[in-house]
Amino acid sequence: MLRVSHTSCCGRFEWASEGGHFFVLRSTDDGGYEETGRGLYRQAIDVYVTLAEHHRAEHLRRRERPGPDTFLRERAWRG
Repeated sequence: MLRVSHTSCCGRFEWASEGGHFFVLRSTDDGGYEETGRGLYRQAIDVYVTLAEHHRAEHLRRRERPGPDTFLRERAWRG
């Protein structure tokens, strides 16, 4: 069963798991998704965090207000 538990602002990247496999999905221009990172939990979550942080920084560089990222907000809350 596919589970998406975290989504970056704009839904550009999603952190997902299925059957013990962890991966990052990136939205495509045609409305679909492509896998952009897969591995053990730690490896895949590091890819997700890096991509989500860079995506957020792109918004800030363009002087846009990025939407919330569920994972980054939870990580900041948990310390």
